[in-house]
Amino acid sequence: MKNKKPKLTIISPSLNTGEFLKETIDSILSQSFRDFEYIIIDGGSADETLDILKDYSQKDPRIKWVSEKDKGYLDAFRKGLGFAQGSYIMNCSISDGYLDKEWFQKCIDILDNDNEVSLVWGLQQYKNEDGLLGDCGDILCSQFYKVMPPQKTEFIYYWLVTCFVLPEQNFCVRKNIFNECFPQYDNLNDEDRKTDSWLEFNYNFNTRGYLSYFIQTKASFARVNEGRRSQKEEESGIIYSRFRNYTKKIIDYQKKMIFGVATHQYKNGAGKLLPYKFHRFYITRFILKYGLVPTNIVANLSRTGYLRYIKKSLPGIYQLGRRIFRKKTL
Repeated sequence: MKNKKPKLTIISPSLNTGEFLKETIDSILSQSFRDFEYIIIDGGSADETLDILKDYSQKDPRIKWVSEKDKGYLDAFRKGLGFAQGSYIMNCSISDGYLDKEWFQKCIDILDNDNEVSLVWGLQQYKNEDGLLGDCGDILCSQFYKVMPPQKTEFIYYWLVTCFVLPEQNFCVRKNIFNECFPQYDNLNDEDRKTDSWLEFNYNFNTRGYLSYFIQTKASFARVNEGRRSQKEEESGIIYSRFRNYTKKIIDYQKKMIFGVATHQYKNGAGKLLPYKFHRFYITRFILKYGLVPTNIVANLSRTGYLRYIKKSLPGIYQLGRRIFRKKTL
């Protein structure tokens, strides 16, 4: 009898992250939904990572891993994607994990029962290096902590006016859509590219007409620790350059929609056209409703690391802005 393929695949690139590995694995194993495989692609760690992986994989066959040198995060993730057997894909960085023990089940329920939806996402809360969770002001996409975002066919208008980035740390995507929208780079060196793979995925996913669905729960956590990949990208300035390229592409697409140069078409989870019409004049309505709202501007700046730059360079202004922001979201 052939082994039954899992419904869900979670992929984690890894390199010398043994300090946080157990917490990440435990958060995945504590999920109520059990029909998954967890693939860790290790880049040849020299710390305790391999001992931990050997121990956990012997106890739970859903945990699969490979350890060999690679060309960086993207190379490792693509390797994991090649091994994936699940119908749905999730990404989980080592040192991150899941807070809502029903998160996998909630994502599966939506994707199994609504074939128009291709991606499910939720809120993410930051942890400091000591493992302590922050408050409301430390939630990624905190503008949706109490207020729901536009859903499905209306989300494209919000994206066009805010350049929003769907949080790859917790979203769950249909594998066929992921393979279509995740970029195929010839150059796998993470530091040489002018675009970020997850920003490129966001752009492709939205412009190709696929629909997302938000669940209002703190789905996952992300640890803010020294030496993480995103911190290095912030310090080098790469992350800001990539985000500017991302926003420029979105603005160009927005102009094509406004002036009727191109037509936006919606697609379901199988890539088939849906009978819904895109109304280009709705863009102005969403600019007024969302584009000029301070909480949206601040939250989206936080998503790309700009607020951490302000916190470091202008701490007084950062603290003042944070107090104002918290009053509006609590």
